[in-house]
Amino acid sequence: MRAQFLLFLGLAGATACTTAVPGRQHAAFWRTNGYDHQGREQGRWRTYFDNKNKQSRFTTGRYRHGRPVGHWRYYTQLGTLDHEERYRRHYSTITFYHPNGQVAQKGRARVADEGAVLHYYWLGEWQRFSEAGRLVGVDTYEKGQKVASRVGE
Repeated sequence: MRAQFLLFLGLAGATACTTAVPGRQHAAFWRTNGYDHQGREQGRWRTYFDNKNKQSRFTTGRYRHGRPVGHWRYYTQLGTLDHEERYRRHYSTITFYHPNGQVAQKGRARVADEGAVLHYYWLGEWQRFSEAGRLVGVDTYEKGQKVASRVGE
């Protein structure tokens, strides 16, 4: 009896936390592509190159009130991993991959809210790698502009 009550309580709590926006699905932890009360993306999210048939995945990640959070993966149309992005509070770390799966380059980026426009730019050191995985070079960026470059170490 106690187990049934706890199960009921868990299901009632889970459904109470979801939000229905007319014409959209609930934002629940077991579903993907949900929305919050204001109609912004919420929870686990997946997009496909062909949304109708859901054959070839394009992105996977999570949204919190319309903003991407955590670990996102972006795929090519062939299904191979193109790049990954880990969102932090003020910046994100990005890793791009060669078609063979080796790291191509990695570094940090930032999105700045400049009034009516969001500006996305690379910052800091970006490491470039060969298809064999060897460090080829390091580029330094300030607000999206390359300010220095050096050959691999």
